[in-house]
Amino acid sequence: MARSILKNLFSRASNPAPAPATEIAANRQAAERELVDARTAVEAAEAAYNAGLLSASDDALRGLDAARRDAGMRLDRAKALVGAFNAQLVEAGEAEKHAELSRIVEEAVTAQAAFKELCERDLPGMAAKARAMLALRDRAERATTAANKALAGAGEGSTLPPVEAFRAQPGRPREELRRETVELWVDHAGNAVGYQQKVKLESDGTGTLSLPNASHLHRLTRRRMFEIIETLPEVRDTQPTSLVTALSVPELYSPAPTADRTPETTMRPVGPARDVGRRPPERSERRA
Repeated sequence: MARSILKNLFSRASNPAPAPATEIAANRQAAERELVDARTAVEAAEAAYNAGLLSASDDALRGLDAARRDAGMRLDRAKALVGAFNAQLVEAGEAEKHAELSRIVEEAVTAQAAFKELCERDLPGMAAKARAMLALRDRAERATTAANKALAGAGEGSTLPPVEAFRAQPGRPREELRRETVELWVDHAGNAVGYQQKVKLESDGTGTLSLPNASHLHRLTRRRMFEIIETLPEVRDTQPTSLVTALSVPELYSPAPTADRTPETTMRPVGPARDVGRRPPERSERRA
């Protein structure tokens, strides 16, 4: 590894300033490569020193020993470099977890504040409107009941609809869109075959059909009349839930207790009983 790159790695490993986890991971990968190179250098220096023990001069052996020590120092520094980046990566991960937790909590706090603000602004008015709506519905219900009784008493056959009849969605009957009779190609059992538009009429009056992904032709020799009817299905009318049941807007705050609190007294022992005088003799003891 180049000296400039290695120097940069040592500078980053000793820098206490936080760095992104991706940057630290890249630095650790570079440090791990340096660790592999350092181990290879140690093995090579150790082998060279052992090989020169019997044949090298003292000066040469001292140089090989120094190279071996330098390789060992390089290995130690590479291990420390990897360890430092591992520690930084753990710290960065913890910092990111803490930041994510803070973001989640802040999002919840912001949402709660927005909800509280909306409730305090709109809920009192909504509750007042709901109460007014239900009161007017009750008035209309009583007036409708009285009117229908009066109509019945007058011999009128018609009555007023329920007060919430306007909220219902009327149904629609089954509707026929198209009816036609066509002649189709059929199989030996008399069932209409698929891909009618792809049947090729031959000169002898028969038909041939080449199905997708099929290597042979189907020869059709029979036709049959079919009645085709296209309809829209029936739609049933829907009745919504009555406003008496569905409309419920609570007050903004829970109601405070109306009655004053009364004291409640409890008693429990907190220590053993103790003698404060002589116990009077029992009746049987006085007779004796």
